[in-house]
Amino acid sequence: MGVSLDIVPVGLGVWRIFASRPAEVTRAELYYGGRCSSAGYTPTSRHSLYAYLYEPVQDRRSLSPGEQLTIVGDLASSYHGPWDAIRESMTDPARIHYAVLESHLLDAPWNRGRIVLIGDAAHTFPPTLAQGAAMALEDAAVLAELLLDEENLDDELWATFAERRQERVRAIVDWSLQLCRWQLDGERGDVAGLTARVTRLVSQPA
Repeated sequence: MGVSLDIVPVGLGVWRIFASRPAEVTRAELYYGGRCSSAGYTPTSRHSLYAYLYEPVQDRRSLSPGEQLTIVGDLASSYHGPWDAIRESMTDPARIHYAVLESHLLDAPWNRGRIVLIGDAAHTFPPTLAQGAAMALEDAAVLAELLLDEENLDDELWATFAERRQERVRAIVDWSLQLCRWQLDGERGDVAGLTARVTRLVSQPA
């Protein structure tokens, strides 16, 4: 199993907020600029949503619950429309979480004998493309396909698994990090073009 585990801080932190869903929120939306490098929300039910605010990474570990609410409310005040109602519903610090974003990609092979790593154990990347769970499921699907098609667990099977997964996942890691760099640099970049490349890649069988 490859052991080159270089966990790389990407330079961004994210506030994640679970809040009430305003009636006007009918889809996921993303805002660039303002007090944060980006901000967005995604409906999670008829009455709730998940909101997030990206900022250059800071040490937020010593904040009290009340200080967390104050900071998140202040950052969210840069955004209006549905954000005004979302901000008003931010009253419970237990529904707010701050995370420092990191990334890693194991070198191939991802196995040692019959033990194989997939998903976040083999690769993590910032959620800028929302592909983490998708890549983990692809790992599992490809592995299951190979195990069902082959009679032996041998080096050829593991080499095939790595060949089908390594570069595809690397592309998603690289593109996710590119979005982080654009946000940190205050650069819009070709987000539409990058997203189109991701769509073309994941539309092809893994």
